[in-house]
Amino acid sequence: MESDENTVVERPRRRWYLASACGAGAGVCLAALGAISGGTELAPASRLAALAALTASLLLLVSVGWAACGRRPIAERLGMQPGLAGPGVVLLLAAGLLGLSHALDRLVHLLDLHDVSQLAHYDAAIVAAPEAAWPWLLLGLAVAPGIGEEIFFRGLVQRGLGRWLGRAGAIVTAAAAFAIVHGDPVHAAGAFGLGLYLGSIAETTGGTRAAIACHVVNNLAAVGGLALPHEWPAPPGTSAAAGFVLAVAALWGARRIVRRTG
Repeated sequence: MESDENTVVERPRRRWYLASACGAGAGVCLAALGAISGGTELAPASRLAALAALTASLLLLVSVGWAACGRRPIAERLGMQPGLAGPGVVLLLAAGLLGLSHALDRLVHLLDLHDVSQLAHYDAAIVAAPEAAWPWLLLGLAVAPGIGEEIFFRGLVQRGLGRWLGRAGAIVTAAAAFAIVHGDPVHAAGAFGLGLYLGSIAETTGGTRAAIACHVVNNLAAVGGLALPHEWPAPPGTSAAAGFVLAVAALWGARRIVRRTG
């Protein structure tokens, strides 16, 4: 009996230690973000990657620290338990997200909004980066945000708000918050659309893992694609429409598969 009582006491203590460590780590991330934002030592692309990686780390630490303060298991609170989707469904959803991302990009160019947004500056900085910097750019701009942002927005925020706002309300609210952190209006508008899709992925698969995988794949394609020729033979409108159709079809197909096999 004494051993059981000690275990009950030890679990809240460990959670408190974890939450405190996450709080300290978040403070370090904030300090580093301030230092890098005001410094001029890093090249533009390296600075973008460092800021993105630190922001993603901050979101991850906040998520784990907040989840540690509750009673439910941390993995369950953040949706990191095994979901309902197998590898095939995740690949299908990733293809749909790539289609949506392509469609939104074509739409931005069709409306002549790309060059007046921060997206043009980001693209120019990444393209100008030396080859030696690319592994760090992919890690900082693609992998880290895909993990940190999904655990925070789809894990902590969306799952936390589900009981209060319902599924649709939680998806929209998390997507809106996801858009706000991207700052630039054009970038934020695209992020809102992607956030709705990522939220639907998390809802369809019953967890955050599939959304993380799809987000990372999409980011890798977006960043890595800047180093490759990408002239599209189809008109922007036709290309955008094809991307939207792919996104809708992939999400619809994934839902049918999960319902049939779940």
